[in-house]
Amino acid sequence: MKLNSPEMPAMMHSSQRATEDKSYVIIGRLGRSYGLEGWQHVQSFTHPIENIFEYKRWFILQRNEWQPMTVEHSKMHGKSWIVHLSGILQKEQAALLSNKPIAVLRSELPAPSEGEFYWSDLEGLAVVTKEGVALGTIDYLYENTGLDIMVIKDKAKERHVPFIWQETVVGVDLQSRLVTLDWDFDIN
Repeated sequence: MKLNSPEMPAMMHSSQRATEDKSYVIIGRLGRSYGLEGWQHVQSFTHPIENIFEYKRWFILQRNEWQPMTVEHSKMHGKSWIVHLSGILQKEQAALLSNKPIAVLRSELPAPSEGEFYWSDLEGLAVVTKEGVALGTIDYLYENTGLDIMVIKDKAKERHVPFIWQETVVGVDLQSRLVTLDWDFDIN
């Protein structure tokens, strides 16, 4: 099961999370400017990558506030995507938005199916074994060869554990902020 299924956006590394406001979900990041007319590269955290363009109204973090922007055009450029946002007419304007996170309203996203979760909802949750041994918290997730990997950190260790529902992950309680694992590794 993929956490960032075709309708589900993945999330960026927690140290790059721009806000704790759960009404927004980060689905990508603006990259460097392209050309002279305000186009810029875009990094999508959705799966597949082009799903980011299903959302025409993006929110871009500027001066610690989410600002709405409209996607006017998007297209493939080589192996990456570029985008033109409304009101961005010059290279210099686009350059000011480089590396800014792209978010959408959580209310615009489909509800996850049973056993599916948005990465943003898992980041920061405590992780325990099924025996109750505390392992740390989920710092971030990433995809590696088709598997979603949780990076679990405590004060001493960083563990990379695949998220396989009902195999390695046997429980997720979002209200209690707890993930339970059935994973064979040395916890000392």
